[in-house]
Amino acid sequence: MITPLSQSDPRWSSVKLGSGSLNIGSHGCVVTCLAMLAGTTPDVVNAQLLARNGFTNGDLVNWPVAADVFGLPYEATRTIARFYPCVAETEHYAPKYPQHFFVVLADGRQVDPMGGVIRPQGYYKIKSWRNIGVKANMSASVNQTMLVEKEGRVHALISAPQDGVYAYIADGDFLAWIQGITGVTEINKDGSLIKQVAGFDFSMDWLKRHGEVDAELSAARNTIKELRVERENAKKEYAAAQQVIVDTKKTADKQVAEAQYAAELAEKKTAEIAKELEEVKTRYEQSYTQYKDSLDKCIVRRDELIVENDDLKKEKQALTDSIETGDHPVALRSLSFMQKLLLLFGIKK
Repeated sequence: MITPLSQSDPRWSSVKLGSGSLNIGSHGCVVTCLAMLAGTTPDVVNAQLLARNGFTNGDLVNWPVAADVFGLPYEATRTIARFYPCVAETEHYAPKYPQHFFVVLADGRQVDPMGGVIRPQGYYKIKSWRNIGVKANMSASVNQTMLVEKEGRVHALISAPQDGVYAYIADGDFLAWIQGITGVTEINKDGSLIKQVAGFDFSMDWLKRHGEVDAELSAARNTIKELRVERENAKKEYAAAQQVIVDTKKTADKQVAEAQYAAELAEKKTAEIAKELEEVKTRYEQSYTQYKDSLDKCIVRRDELIVENDDLKKEKQALTDSIETGDHPVALRSLSFMQKLLLLFGIKK
């Protein structure tokens, strides 16, 4: 029988695990499971594994070596349970503890080294198996009991044969299953025995193999279910991606339209500015022409005034000369009307 043990038991919880820095209390679920299977204690398992190079990387148990050290049956497969009791792995405590190991009994119950308690079937979700069993000298009722499980439900427990008779506890589904596979229609339903019927031997290997087939079919169904879930998730992700593409296209189209509208406005504004510049140029050229004409007229008028001024200077000089010679009448006759007025009022120029 399996005796539940706790890795946190103060008798060994502080013992260093392997050659590492961790201890059995925090990380010793595997050595505690091995102790339950081997009928000893975790500190003894730890010491013997350490002495026989049963650890890798300091504190990780080497399963084949452990099986050899304690004389335990072992199979390398991890996808299904080959026999009971055995060890199973869960991710229940991740990420704090990425792995946790416990013992699974033939009836599906789970012996948890975390506390040394027996938990109901299905308490921990099993990620993988470690097919390492109990010592050969332990109770045959434990070592040779087989669990028949179909589609995730326990249907029967079958013990080792005694005098060709298999003791069992089973439900109607199990009996119908046996009939469907073997074609045997007369199976003892009154008591607790299944005998050899019509020369058919219900050997443990035969029952075990069909149990494995059912387990493999169940695993395949679970894989299909997981694939279907993944496919549905992929469809949802694809639909979400398509929606993102549609939304992105709408946004891009809107931005392109806005850019085109902005470009049209800019082009229109550029045309308006060009037109205004042309008008300003025309007005400038007209103003310049008018200015140049006015300037030319001013220059001509200036030259005329210069000539007139020179003439006045000459006349003034002639008048001055005639006055000095006393020829006033002649001098007066030579004056213009304007000069006479200036002379009359005593205005000098």
